[in-house]
Amino acid sequence: MAVKKGAGQLLSKAPTGIQGFDEISFGGLPRNRITLVMGGPGTGKSVFALQELVGAARKSKQSGIFVAFEENIDSILANAAAFDWGLPALARKRLLFMNAQLSPAFVAAGDFDLGGLLAMLEAKQQEIGAQWVVFDGIDVLLSLLRTPRAKMREIYRLREWLTRRELTAIITTKIDGEVASADAANYGFMQFMVDCVVRFDRRMEEGIPVRRLEISKYRGSAFAPGEFPLSFGPHGMAVASPGPTDVPQEATTERVSTGFEGLDQMLGGGLFRGSSTLITGAPGTSKTTLAGLFTESACRRGERTLFVSFDEGGERVRKEL
Repeated sequence: MAVKKGAGQLLSKAPTGIQGFDEISFGGLPRNRITLVMGGPGTGKSVFALQELVGAARKSKQSGIFVAFEENIDSILANAAAFDWGLPALARKRLLFMNAQLSPAFVAAGDFDLGGLLAMLEAKQQEIGAQWVVFDGIDVLLSLLRTPRAKMREIYRLREWLTRRELTAIITTKIDGEVASADAANYGFMQFMVDCVVRFDRRMEEGIPVRRLEISKYRGSAFAPGEFPLSFGPHGMAVASPGPTDVPQEATTERVSTGFEGLDQMLGGGLFRGSSTLITGAPGTSKTTLAGLFTESACRRGERTLFVSFDEGGERVRKEL
């Protein structure tokens, strides 16, 4: 899929296969570019990234590489077993998983850089023809580097490598919503260098934990603004997209009886079929009786009718009517 980026240019997008996300992103993630996924622990960042690889492998037959800086690959695969992705079979054919956990002592012992890891990734990309790559938990690597300059150096090294290889890339990082200033200092530069930023959030609302997703940046593309609820099921993550703003409704001139002849005459023959009517009044003014007459009239016409009472029980309503 492609969307307009500028005069005479098109921004190519890769559909994700995540229910609802392609709607709010207007087509998916930017193809051959970098997406930064940010959020607190347990908000769904790794699931989102891995589900992207699974969708590309299953639907588009595209290979991908998942590089884990924090969690062990065995744990990632065990957690993903809850979904019906068929991950073991995909891992044998189109997905490559790499453990990239680093020892703090190793990093502190000398001038560490990503050169060796990227050289190995380049060989693996050529071997399996990978078009996608995920760097999961880049914050773990950054936390081991001593200075902001060293952090920026490795992030720019990574960006240069990804640009040269023309991969569709996802980088995930943890942020603490309670320490916004620290997040801005540590990861603000990353948001400027990537093409798309997706934020995940988990908070309590009326005692219930709620997860939400927001696209906060999408260079060269429009997107649906705001936060959208997340849910997790057998197929993985789903995003509650806003849906159409207009609900089409056919207008009709057909009228149906209210069951009260005098009211039908006042209304010019009854209510328009497909319309909604509010009956309001003080207690004891026969609101329920009128609703019952309308229900009886529909049943006499052979139309199935549902009577929902929020006030009295069903048996009592039947006796009174």
